[in-house]
Amino acid sequence: MKYNYAIRSKINDFNQSVYAQFSKSMYTSNAIDIARGYSEMGTPDILKEKAASLIGEGRTHYTRVNGHLKLREEIARYFENKTGLSYMPDKEVTITAGVTEGIYSTITSLIREGDEVIVIEPAYDAYTPIIELCGGKVVYVNSLIDNFKVDWKGVQQAINPRTRMIVLNDPHNPTGALFTAKDLATLARIVNGTDIIILSDETMESLVYNGKKHVSLMTNLELAERTVFVSGFGKLLSTTGWRIGFCLAPENLTREIRKIHHFAAFNANSTFQYALADSFSQLNFEEYRLLFQERRNYFINALKQTKLTVKSADSGIYLLASYENISDMKDADFSNKLITDHKVATVPVSAFMRDKSNTGHLRLCFARPIDVLDKAIEKLMKL
Repeated sequence: MKYNYAIRSKINDFNQSVYAQFSKSMYTSNAIDIARGYSEMGTPDILKEKAASLIGEGRTHYTRVNGHLKLREEIARYFENKTGLSYMPDKEVTITAGVTEGIYSTITSLIREGDEVIVIEPAYDAYTPIIELCGGKVVYVNSLIDNFKVDWKGVQQAINPRTRMIVLNDPHNPTGALFTAKDLATLARIVNGTDIIILSDETMESLVYNGKKHVSLMTNLELAERTVFVSGFGKLLSTTGWRIGFCLAPENLTREIRKIHHFAAFNANSTFQYALADSFSQLNFEEYRLLFQERRNYFINALKQTKLTVKSADSGIYLLASYENISDMKDADFSNKLITDHKVATVPVSAFMRDKSNTGHLRLCFARPIDVLDKAIEKLMKL
């Protein structure tokens, strides 16, 4: 069946997300998936049992539009213990249908036509289409130049009277780079005296390794007062399919975000909100982090048997690898070759660049069972 008239689409310039594209070729080739950003580290038993029990009890109806209050209280307490910053659960914490919905509701509520938004590349590929759907203009600052450190001078130069927002991602996907207190101080100086809002995507704030620390923008009050934080526990708890994210923001910003959230999602999955809230105090977040760290270390050591060179691994669920010792192909072409010829699916870092320019790097997800990683290593050793 076909619609036989002109389609005046708002998103003609956008292809499918990188994940959708690679999923299609991966399934066609029956490739081992170390590409997509989900974790298979095992959902904690307490969460699975609680969710099953709630379904059996019939607790499958709507909860409050802005999220189950007990869960919002638990999240506020978690971040207060971690950063020292206090958020009002009822007025400053919102449960969203996944982190991306939080990003969508934030940008859609605060960006108008003609507003400019600074995005640091490489960047999660959802930021740009959402901004442009709102009539905003994306201004890119490239962080590939200096070992994946943000070019703050470039950020400063990109700011003008039309700049409405800066989108940041820390810990960073795909590079694994982390901000320092010095970065935050520099950012605070740059935005001082402006009305710029910061959207801080801190989805993997709990997954940091090598003795490093995640320095959240919450730890800098000057920044926190103008920042919307979006995050979730899906990666850490291997519950990405539950689609539970959250936004923390000053009350007046939260009020605007909730206007869009109400119509965009209305309700995040209520049963899983209840399960997470009821289990929260019994979840050992450090124990889960250590599981990821062990899996990361295992994969890094295994990759030493290949010609790939690991470039970044301080946070998140990904390793960044250079294939410079194997080929001078563009990263997208090399990634496709891995899928078709060697049956291993990875993501080229160029997929996180607006112009898709070659980076010479691949993103590999290590949050997989050991046997899956071993099979991938076996194939990669043949390169």
